[in-house]
Amino acid sequence: MSINAAVLSLSQTAEIKIKDIGQSLLTLYAYDNLDIDLKHTVPTVEKPQATLVHLTSGTMLPLHHNIKLEDFNFSEELWKNSKLNPNTRPQDVPFISIEELISKIHPKAENHPSGLTQHDLYNKWKFLFDLIHFGPEGFRKFKSKLGEPDWIDRISEEKTSQVPLHGINISPSTPAQNAEALDNFFHQTEVGDSPDNPKILNPKNYVILVSGDLLTAQHKSHPDIFTLDEFSQTNLTWKDLENIAEKLVLEYVANAEVNELHDRSSNLQDEQHENILIQQQYFLLYEEISYALNHGDIG
Repeated sequence: MSINAAVLSLSQTAEIKIKDIGQSLLTLYAYDNLDIDLKHTVPTVEKPQATLVHLTSGTMLPLHHNIKLEDFNFSEELWKNSKLNPNTRPQDVPFISIEELISKIHPKAENHPSGLTQHDLYNKWKFLFDLIHFGPEGFRKFKSKLGEPDWIDRISEEKTSQVPLHGINISPSTPAQNAEALDNFFHQTEVGDSPDNPKILNPKNYVILVSGDLLTAQHKSHPDIFTLDEFSQTNLTWKDLENIAEKLVLEYVANAEVNELHDRSSNLQDEQHENILIQQQYFLLYEEISYALNHGDIG
């Protein structure tokens, strides 16, 4: 009985915290699919093989750094300018190409002789970081020269807490199932549009942040060297490594020019190469975002 009472007390405390954080509207909802393989000790006729269960796990991440509720008071304007709005004419929807967006987010570094963008400079640093820390021992001698990537707009670091939501028996594999999962999470926090229930908080014109699960490599070589160990034992200079890293960034990671490659005639296209460029770009974007979040760089 004491165990049941403890579990009940913890559950009630968790529900109160979920509602308090959720109704502040100053939180990010994050969710992902959760697949569990439930092995049956004794096979049954009803469930002879279906042991994989598809669920959805969710959590809330309270927002910090003096973020105010009024900062999110633009839901109507967002919907008015959304291409998903059936009442909005396509010509009235603001358009910005991915190339222009990236150029605004990652402007070219001032006075950098290579002409690399801030994003490219991070990728260069990441290549060198991985080589020095995870490559052969011979590259460790360059550790003191590595330094840190340039900050764009750094704020003080603050530990992010989580408020776990109840897992739900929904597989978020379709738009409808994603909507159903979100509806369940909002129900847990008692946020939504329900005039008949005064306990339900109507977000009105406030935007709610949500992060969901939306979703081979080439190598450079030297003609006389076959392994990284051999390469690390040569008379390399730091400038040599920097030049190689810049070449990797410019030639082996997708940038605005990848669309030009894709638009070429089929006999000139190399789809496998294009996919590898984009794959490297996505991996490095994840690395860069993770690094920025962990070090307080909001630029």
